[in-house]
Amino acid sequence: MLKLKTKTRKCGRKSKGAVYLVGGTPSKEGASPVFTLITPPVPYQVKQHRSWRLVDDYALLLRMPMEEWWVGSSGIAEEKKRGNEYWKDLFGLPIEKRVDHGVCANVRDADEILATLAGRVKWNDKLVSLFGELTKKSAQNLPNAALHFDRLRTSLVEYVDQRSVDALVNIQARVWDIGSVVPKKQRKSVLPVLERMLVLMDLAEDALYMDYLYNQK
Repeated sequence: MLKLKTKTRKCGRKSKGAVYLVGGTPSKEGASPVFTLITPPVPYQVKQHRSWRLVDDYALLLRMPMEEWWVGSSGIAEEKKRGNEYWKDLFGLPIEKRVDHGVCANVRDADEILATLAGRVKWNDKLVSLFGELTKKSAQNLPNAALHFDRLRTSLVEYVDQRSVDALVNIQARVWDIGSVVPKKQRKSVLPVLERMLVLMDLAEDALYMDYLYNQK
């Protein structure tokens, strides 16, 4: 096992570039030296951080996918992060916010969130025209919004074709996704449209929370 750390200057500020490999708990085959130069370097394209990341040296040196590197506490942290990303993708909000606010306030877990949304969310034909309003306001061109916008369009089409509850849950999630990336200057223009979409889906409590979360704070 190796410890992996982003280089930090003596002043405590992070610097770009180098990654150090420090020998961890020895394996049966022995430990790596305190500093190991890898040529060519193994790409480590993640946000800089101050804490150590524990990795499987074999997985790293064999240049396996990064998700297979992590061990120990780093493995636990990565698993939790992947779980958070999964729930945010499914619900449109991180699970810790989804269980405390909007229509899912005070629910207990992810299963209950899904059941609450599936039993509550409704379709309204005006959603299509509101999607057209988002297009006119160039919501698809906002930073980081293009993917969410395309997925919202796909979910709308899917519901029109199949009338599935899954598509409705996806629509509300994508509305939340777009709301989360709207720059401050565009909030007064775009957020009211997103909030009206939530109201039409019988998610008025979510609309109020979106206004508080992204517009009033």
